[in-house]
Amino acid sequence: MGVGVPERFRTRRANGADASSGSGDWTIHVADSDEVRSEARRFRHRVIEALADAECGTRPPVPSEMDDRVDAHADLLFLRNRDGRIEASMQMTAIDQVDFGIARHLDRRHLALGSIEASFSRHLLFDPAVKDESIGAAMSKAIRVHAGRRGWRYDLCLCSDENSASRLRLGYRPIGIKVDRKTRSTLEIYAFAIDPATAEGSTIEDSTRKDATSREVETTAESEGSGP
Repeated sequence: MGVGVPERFRTRRANGADASSGSGDWTIHVADSDEVRSEARRFRHRVIEALADAECGTRPPVPSEMDDRVDAHADLLFLRNRDGRIEASMQMTAIDQVDFGIARHLDRRHLALGSIEASFSRHLLFDPAVKDESIGAAMSKAIRVHAGRRGWRYDLCLCSDENSASRLRLGYRPIGIKVDRKTRSTLEIYAFAIDPATAEGSTIEDSTRKDATSREVETTAESEGSGP
């Protein structure tokens, strides 16, 4: 564990984050080509448009984190269903590679993180047409598996009260550090604890499309440290 890690990081574990939990009907992928990144971007646009169209209905408004900024250093993590369709995605970036707009909220002195290995994630999106709640457990597992293989011990994110529900369902918890954005809603830093053992025996699918009959929930190998 890194020097100077606050007690809240040492003791907090993500509720329900059982490393043996299955991923249901989804396979875990990390984008490894411009073609796949473009496909994931189209998915993001489709979800954002669907949520925007529903703003006047019963669904919640589009969360502020769902803009179209793309982090060049991010690992683009996503889930495919058995037909090869993307149904969930998220960007994960090593904490020392986040852009300035995020880094200023995650100042190492402010967090007292020391040399901790952590990532920062944003743009968590689920296809609103998917009603199977187990997709949340599948994405939670995907985060734990990928972060574990990258050597990250925590994943951090910024949430407001309005858009924290999806993160809470995955196992993220607030750590008591709030970010005042003046005229905009206050954000709070949430953390997800990663058990290093999670990555053992769990691998990630090649992100290129494969024949559906070859897909398994427990996957073929991802190259160590692969990224964008």
